[in-house]
Amino acid sequence: MALLFVDGFEHYETLLDKWDLVVSVSGGVALIRDTYSRTGFKSVELQGPGRITKVFNSASTVILGAAIRILKAPSDNNQFIWLFDGAVEFEQVVRVTYSPSKRLQIERRTGSSSWEALNTSSVVNLIDGWHFIELKWVSHVSAGAYEVRVNGVNVMSASGIDTSNGWTSEVGVGGAGFIGFGSLTVDNGYFLDDVYICDGTGATNNNFLGDSQVLTGYPDEDGTYLQWTALGTGEHQSEIDENPPDDDITYIFDSVSGRIDTFDFDPVDTNGGVIRGVQLNISATKTDAGAQNIQGYNISGVTEDAGTSKPLGSGEYTYYREIWPEDPNTSATWVEANLNNAEFGVKIP
Repeated sequence: MALLFVDGFEHYETLLDKWDLVVSVSGGVALIRDTYSRTGFKSVELQGPGRITKVFNSASTVILGAAIRILKAPSDNNQFIWLFDGAVEFEQVVRVTYSPSKRLQIERRTGSSSWEALNTSSVVNLIDGWHFIELKWVSHVSAGAYEVRVNGVNVMSASGIDTSNGWTSEVGVGGAGFIGFGSLTVDNGYFLDDVYICDGTGATNNNFLGDSQVLTGYPDEDGTYLQWTALGTGEHQSEIDENPPDDDITYIFDSVSGRIDTFDFDPVDTNGGVIRGVQLNISATKTDAGAQNIQGYNISGVTEDAGTSKPLGSGEYTYYREIWPEDPNTSATWVEANLNNAEFGVKIP
């Protein structure tokens, strides 16, 4: 599965609910806002020094995309995309910057404190309006490559070069890679929306996805399975449709292996766009001692599919995600009608 993560920032309020590191120090900002939005009603404001970071398994290829809205040109080179090494003290290994002269630059780390500028673009006006930025990075000591696209246009690229970071040919050795969006310039930040992150594996979503939107839907009716217990006496859907989730105020619960709850969701309108995948976000916790797992669940047509079993934590509600890059009923790209007729929910393994 090459599609690792998407986020439109619509269904929650606290970035640490879904991102692994949020930094906002010395006047920095990293907050979900409704000031500007590209899709839906919310986006993230990143004002230097502010950063959000997501952790993944190490990968030699990373592809990411996001919509950004910059309100004014920076006073200094402003870093806004980072790739990190998870083994060497969480050091940046790749960074993309935007300059006061409105040029993008991509750099790689060559040592503990040294950087090499690999390329500088011609003038790219990113001020005002939303612009979709994509980065593909292939780490290798001799067969490395990179490409940066703005609104679908290649503005910087190279191949057959050394893109290693001085320690390894992967982004994130030791089992973890870090991908960050942020701003280091105090007087200039930007807004972020419609994020996707992929690696280079699998038969689908292993290259640029292009200008993309993250559409968010919520449970709107009870589905086929209602085997869990609802806290109240009404529909199960009414216990889990809050935005943002209200944690212990309303919920469904169970602990019996094999039990499933599924729901119809709000229909989405793709305006004819390609559906690259469906990400189910589950806000859950466990209340008892001992191990307990949870699975995402999908019903599409005549096919039922349980996602990967994930161990639950306790104390705080945590988001667990399951991604279906293709329709399990057709083993092909989702089409809008099939998605809107599908059900999604949860299962106790």
